Amino acid sequence: SRSFLARAERLRREGGRSESGDFGDTAGTLDDLISRTQARRVLEFGLGAAPAPIRRDRRDLDVAHFDPAAESAQDVPGPRFDGVVSMGGLQYLWDGDVGWTVEELFARAERFVYVRVPDHARARDAAVDGRAIKSAPRDEFWWFACFEAAGARYPQVHWRVELGQPGSTE
Repeated sequence: SRSFLARAERLRREGGRSESGDFGDTAGTLDDLISRTQARRVLEFGLGAAPAPIRRDRRDLDVAHFDPAAESAQDVPGPRFDGVVSMGGLQYLWDGDVGWTVEELFARAERFVYVRVPDHARARDAAVDGRAIKSAPRDEFWWFACFEAAGARYPQVHWRVELGQPGSTE
């Protein structure tokens, strides 16, 4: 549709950032998003990624961690959180697993989902359990469609997906 093409063009023009909701064109930093949504409980979803750049000195914020790729992985903590953050790892999933994983991120969030997906051209192989895996080549339109579909089913959840260089903080 025209609406999708316009949003996808905006995604490409703004460096791979998109968000639904009423925070303007960009959400700012992750801490800005946490503050604006008045989040108190955040789930950090791993998949072997580096920790999220959440200010750890915030006394008003409870951060739970879940990494299904970790040897010690157990069940996802708690039923729902104010926000769900993933700083990488989705790029290593098979196409068929990305959709339901993103859906699960939205299902666990009451206020926001914040995800970073490294650029495939710059992403390195990731060692999980001693095995090297490669990221799947997917362009920004593919990722945008995935998040747009999940976001449509959870209209109360603000979302932001950043596509870009691994390890960047903006």
